[in-house]
Amino acid sequence: MAKIDITSLIDKRPMGRFQLSIVGLCIGVAFIDGYDLVAISYAAPALRSELQLEPTVLGQIFSAALFGAMLGNMICGPLGDVIGRRRVILTNTFLFAAFTLLTAFATEFWSLVVVRFICGFGLGVANVSAYALCAEYSPRRKGATSVMAVTAGYSLGAALGGVIAAYIVPHWGWREVFYLGGGAGLVYAIVLVFSLPESIRFLALRPKQQARLARIVTKIAPEIPGDANVSFVIGEEDERGFKLLQLFTSGRAVMTILFWVMCLMNIMELFFVQQWLPTLIRSYGHDVSSAVSSGAVLQVGALCGALIYSWLLERAENPFWLLALGFASGGATFLLLGQTTTSVALMMLVIFAIGLLVPGIQIALNGIISMRYPTSIRSTGTSWAIGVGRLGSVIGPLIAGVLLSWHFSVSAVLASAAIPASFSTASALLMLWLSTNRRETARVLVQADSGSQSGTDQPALKDAS
Repeated sequence: MAKIDITSLIDKRPMGRFQLSIVGLCIGVAFIDGYDLVAISYAAPALRSELQLEPTVLGQIFSAALFGAMLGNMICGPLGDVIGRRRVILTNTFLFAAFTLLTAFATEFWSLVVVRFICGFGLGVANVSAYALCAEYSPRRKGATSVMAVTAGYSLGAALGGVIAAYIVPHWGWREVFYLGGGAGLVYAIVLVFSLPESIRFLALRPKQQARLARIVTKIAPEIPGDANVSFVIGEEDERGFKLLQLFTSGRAVMTILFWVMCLMNIMELFFVQQWLPTLIRSYGHDVSSAVSSGAVLQVGALCGALIYSWLLERAENPFWLLALGFASGGATFLLLGQTTTSVALMMLVIFAIGLLVPGIQIALNGIISMRYPTSIRSTGTSWAIGVGRLGSVIGPLIAGVLLSWHFSVSAVLASAAIPASFSTASALLMLWLSTNRRETARVLVQADSGSQSGTDQPALKDAS
């Protein structure tokens, strides 16, 4: 029986229509995710006024969904490596859509906390599983770009949510924002049931699923016969054992920890301002439309950042210098934002720059992370990195709420958001140094081996030492 390595088959071919359709479906998941997760920040000024909520209480409502997303990433994200990514995506898309809809019926603090927590749980799982599925169907050279496109779908959904909310909230109220997001999510979940394929790796590891896998492979490569004389395998070795532990074996421990620090600090920085931005701008006396539109401007900047970083990453020999530059520049923009809040035009320009640099660089980071782990632990590696980052998304809004309750000025609150950027910058620089050092070591060892085979091993070994 002939064996066909699916990983090699995908890597050697350009992205076909079927694979692009999967990327498109995953972008749709991220789009709904972006709208539903950020909708609460757009509704916050009106919601706070109607329910008479204090800043610390509002911060707890923000953090409920983000805490749920963190737990969803860490607990259920790795399930994609065990039970298949399709099942995880479908279940959690239905979950977050239903509880986004229920948010509109919440009437007091605890009901809002519960529905936002469950909504966030589903959002976190569906999104990272979509990243992993998209990377699996993409050639290795395009994997990071494909994941970045999916992540950009989140920013697009969040940006469009801002535009929609800027019109809906003043005319109909904050609840209609959740009616729209939840209803659209449920409809899209039904679309996914009939159109989203299963993980190739999940099917390849189960002999009884070979016929189902053959139908998928023929859509990628029509010339491949899908008959009983062909079996499909995954070229990468499937590492056995506890998936989370494998993030720290085979020389991956330092990389994993540094990825976690970068995600934690950058997402803390992002959500520190993202959840509170409309409320902070409203506190300066600007109208509701300007306050809500600021969130859309942030996400438009993120989309532009995704396009720029996608172009740069495909041409960069080492991506970590790009991450370090982005983290450092993003921190600087927060210092600038605190000085421009009296001018709407200048404020929007700086907010656009923040979107370009902070969520934009996170999109690039997600793409890099997803391609640094083997297929067998890709969901686990991606979901735990983003899950640890979600811890920052929980802490960030809470810190902002506490600072405001202590009567810190808005400028001081915004400036403090730049502090985490120094940690993420340092982590990226360390990764840059480690990856460059390892590459140079590998080059010298190759030269040493070449010298040994040619009978000139003494000079080569001296160079290696």
